[in-house]
Amino acid sequence: GARKGERLLVGFAAETEDVVANAKAKLQAKNCDLIVANPVGPEAGGTGMDSEENQGWIVAASGETIELARSSKREMSRKIFDHALALRPTLVQARR
Repeated sequence: GARKGERLLVGFAAETEDVVANAKAKLQAKNCDLIVANPVGPEAGGTGMDSEENQGWIVAASGETIELARSSKREMSRKIFDHALALRPTLVQARR
């Protein structure tokens, strides 16, 4: 994260508890612009590993937290990509 320059850095976090709080800590520690946090274990409710579905949150450095409702992994990846694309121009401008 220290060498990301103008690149948008997206991290991922699989969490067993306190999903959003742990994601916020990782966001800062890794100097990411976004962290996609997913529950794993009993909190996942059958999503995530070994499943065609997932759920979670996008946590942004701006402070925004977006819930990603249970959906197919393909649909979830589209939402993550769309959010990253929408955020990129704002970040590039802010870093100049």
